[in-house]
Amino acid sequence: MNTTYATRKSLLYKVKDQQDLKSWDEFTNLYRRYIYMVARNMNLTHHDAEDITQRALIKLWEKLPDFEYDRCRGTFRSWLCTIIRHMVINFVKRKARMLTTLDDEEKSLTQNYLNKVTVPELKMLEEREWNTFLLNSAWESIKGQLTDKVREAYLLLHKGQSLESVSEQLGIKLNTVYVYRLRVQQKLAKEITSLVNKLS
Repeated sequence: MNTTYATRKSLLYKVKDQQDLKSWDEFTNLYRRYIYMVARNMNLTHHDAEDITQRALIKLWEKLPDFEYDRCRGTFRSWLCTIIRHMVINFVKRKARMLTTLDDEEKSLTQNYLNKVTVPELKMLEEREWNTFLLNSAWESIKGQLTDKVREAYLLLHKGQSLESVSEQLGIKLNTVYVYRLRVQQKLAKEITSLVNKLS
C-alpha cells in the first residue's frame, strides 16, 4: 500500500479557526482513533491511551491555530506523532516520579507496567499505525454492508485460516469462499481509496 498520504490541507486550515466546531468535529472523528492506536501501540493500557488521546486533542486544539502546513518540512501526521510520542515520554516520567509515594506492591506493579511501555522510532510508528488505521477504518465502514456469512468468512481468512478450512467450517463451497474474499477485498480497496482521497 502506498504510504505517502497527507492530511487534507483544507481541513487543517478550517480547524485553525477554533470557532469552526463542525470542522473540529470532523477532524476529531478522523483522528481520535489514530491517536488512540498509536498510544496503545506503545503498550499503554486502554485507560492511559484514552487519557493520552484526550490530552493530544486538547494540545491540537491549542496549537492548530498557529500551525503552518509545509510538506517540505514533513507531514501533519509526523507532527501529530511527535506530539503523541512526547506525551507518552512525559507520562512515563510523571509515573516514575510517583513511585516513591507507593507501597511496595503497588510500586512493583507500576514499575513493571512502565518497563513495558515502548516508544518506537517515529517514522516506523507513524507509517505502521497509519496503514492499520486505514484498514480498520475501511472495515468499520463496509462491514455493515456484508451478510453475516460473508463477514464471518472474511474474518476467519483474516485470522489466517485456509480457504479450505473456512469452507468446511461454514458449510459453503470452496469457490464461494473465493468469491466472498474477492468481494470484501474489492470493497475494502474502494473504501481505502475513498479515505485516502479524503485525507489527501
